[in-house]
Amino acid sequence: MKNLFRQEPSLFFEESFFKKKHFKNYLGSFSQLEAEKKQMLAVTGFETNQKNESIKLHLLVDCEDGVIADVRFQVFGRSIFYFVLEAIADLVILKSYTKASKISSSLIEARLKKECKYPLPTCFNEAINLCLFALEEATLQCQEIKVEEAELVTPIDEELSTHEVDNWLKLELPTQLSILEKVIAEEIRPYIELDDGGVEIVSLKEGLFLTIGYKGACTTCHSSTGSTLNAIQETLRRRVFPGLSVIPDSSWLNANLSS
Repeated sequence: MKNLFRQEPSLFFEESFFKKKHFKNYLGSFSQLEAEKKQMLAVTGFETNQKNESIKLHLLVDCEDGVIADVRFQVFGRSIFYFVLEAIADLVILKSYTKASKISSSLIEARLKKECKYPLPTCFNEAINLCLFALEEATLQCQEIKVEEAELVTPIDEELSTHEVDNWLKLELPTQLSILEKVIAEEIRPYIELDDGGVEIVSLKEGLFLTIGYKGACTTCHSSTGSTLNAIQETLRRRVFPGLSVIPDSSWLNANLSS
């Protein structure tokens, strides 16, 4: 990792990633015999760059429902690929291959930023793109498996720490809206976009009552007024202010949901 990071970020990444017990569980590959015994499909995405570094991302996919049951990867290059592939593995495991194929670079960056208090070095951009190409190559090999997607559910990270904004109620409205938009953009919207949905801020009153508008698949999904709404509210309460209430704008919802 020499010369890739400033000293402090380098040490932080080594300690927070390589010493995780679960990290080692992702290293390796799946044999066809192993996949056949479990009645699953083993697929591999392989990519290489101009520096002759290469990565292999292996997925073990349930042939019945298209859910990714397990993930392995191999790296022949810099340590940054381990970090990115671990983030991808955490994001795709137990999700359908169709949802995995929609994972974006912003979602991976958000995952990595949870682990690091320093800005991500620019060299991560190249690594993320290469790993996403490998993921795309792997998921394309699963297209014959029929997937019936469950209702949209935005995940809440059980380990998400509480980090309230100081003097929230005393801030000016534009500042409050800017803070809310940043949290939504980094920690909420990327998950919703996995299901072809979207969410926007409509209004904020008294610093306490946030009205949001749904887009795409969210406008016809019942969890938009249930589990997804609860997940959004819980995230904003932990990250911004515990007294926030999130309300969906009924005019943005399908008539069957808003009635």
